[in-house]
Amino acid sequence: MALPELALADGHGQGDRDKQAFFDSRATPAAEKVLNARERDQAADLSADVAQFKDSLGREGIVDIDPLTRTPRFIGRTNGFLTGPSNQAPADIALGFMRANAAVFGLDPSAVDGLQLTKDYVSIDGTHHLSFVQSGPGGVPVFGNGIRANVTKIGQLINFSGSPVASLGGTVGKAGLTATDAVVSAKQDVAQAIVPVRAIPDADPTTHETTFTDGDTASLVYFQGVDGLHLAWSTAIYGTDATAYQTVVDASNGQILYRRSLVNYANGLAWDNSPG
Repeated sequence: MALPELALADGHGQGDRDKQAFFDSRATPAAEKVLNARERDQAADLSADVAQFKDSLGREGIVDIDPLTRTPRFIGRTNGFLTGPSNQAPADIALGFMRANAAVFGLDPSAVDGLQLTKDYVSIDGTHHLSFVQSGPGGVPVFGNGIRANVTKIGQLINFSGSPVASLGGTVGKAGLTATDAVVSAKQDVAQAIVPVRAIPDADPTTHETTFTDGDTASLVYFQGVDGLHLAWSTAIYGTDATAYQTVVDASNGQILYRRSLVNYANGLAWDNSPG
């Protein structure tokens, strides 16, 4: 598989590269207007499950709903823990709580069972900081959404955060663009030079993760946008001018959904040392 050659220049200054460093389609002025309106509406119209659960936490309980996913982005209490001590494994404590309150999290039991523990960091005080990743239809992971939980060393559940994506049981269609198409779109977005490369064989059968001979990669993800769930390609692209980006490209039309620079440039003002 070869990427088409396009006449794109790589001659950006570092200042230009920094300006292109970050974009999130969920944080544009138009998107924020929609989300702000949605947040106002949902504050006045909590579901019965969420309202009852929040009441059960007492006056110091917090259930903060994310307007993007309409699921909790934080659950906790300022005056205590969500559960008492337990001898269970920290991940089992968190998953058990989610199963018991699946409607509050916007997840069905099968979705909870499908969560994958990707991180269990233990801080110096013995607290377990857990990260769970969601997968959609066919095992394709969800980009940027999941669930984080914190559990004390004696098994008390402290809180949850992370805004899981609800209703992942269906599908959002097939990818209209190939991994090659996605990499080309990502490079065009930041004006990286496109040179002929080949895809290394044996792409992952689930995510179709593809690695190219220049180090670029692309794999399928689900991306929760303001307008709904998108099947997309998450790409990592590397320019000949030392630029590098993670870019999420809509798999149906090549639209850029998200972009962040993988390089931190040491730009700054300096003065000559002129004592006296």
